[in-house]
Amino acid sequence: MILDPTAGDDVRQDWRAKRLAAMAVLCVAITWGVSFAVVKATVGTVSPSRLVGWRFAVATFALFALRPRVLRELDRRTICRGTVLGVLLGTGFVLCTVGMQTTSVLISAFVVGTTVVFAPLIAWIWLRRRLTIRAAAAVVLALLGLSMITVRSFGVRPGTLLILTAAVLWAAHLVALERWSRVGRLYGLTLVQLATSAVVAL
Repeated sequence: MILDPTAGDDVRQDWRAKRLAAMAVLCVAITWGVSFAVVKATVGTVSPSRLVGWRFAVATFALFALRPRVLRELDRRTICRGTVLGVLLGTGFVLCTVGMQTTSVLISAFVVGTTVVFAPLIAWIWLRRRLTIRAAAAVVLALLGLSMITVRSFGVRPGTLLILTAAVLWAAHLVALERWSRVGRLYGLTLVQLATSAVVAL
């Protein structure tokens, strides 16, 4: 039996890649969690639409400054799809920010987390993608948990309902993004949807 001397290097590289990926996900999760507290503290002094609009405007200008040639790469299909994605993304952010005015940070974060619950449902309806038993069970459990912490006295608070609507829009955005993303067009698609989100919010 001949051992491959490069096998050990491949294993180490694979382990490092997985470790970096896990650290990246952890950093994103921390940033995502902190952002709720920041938005909650800011939304009292700045209107939700202005806050969201300027966030996306700054992001749009930053992407354009890094790669101004991207405008030459835009075609009609990328612009149309990016516009639809931007409407879903921007509307969701505005609704979520408005809802956070009257909703606690913890409940806001939890309701936004149901985006991953609605995504497989929308993919099932739109793309006819089969919903596995495990995914269906996760959807049911998440919805039961959501109802237990948000439904009080047989009524849903308006702010929570707005955030829930945002989660549905973001789920549709994720499914559409998966379907419409094309290699070589991602930068332009991202630029168009961020610009559209800024316009929708402002």
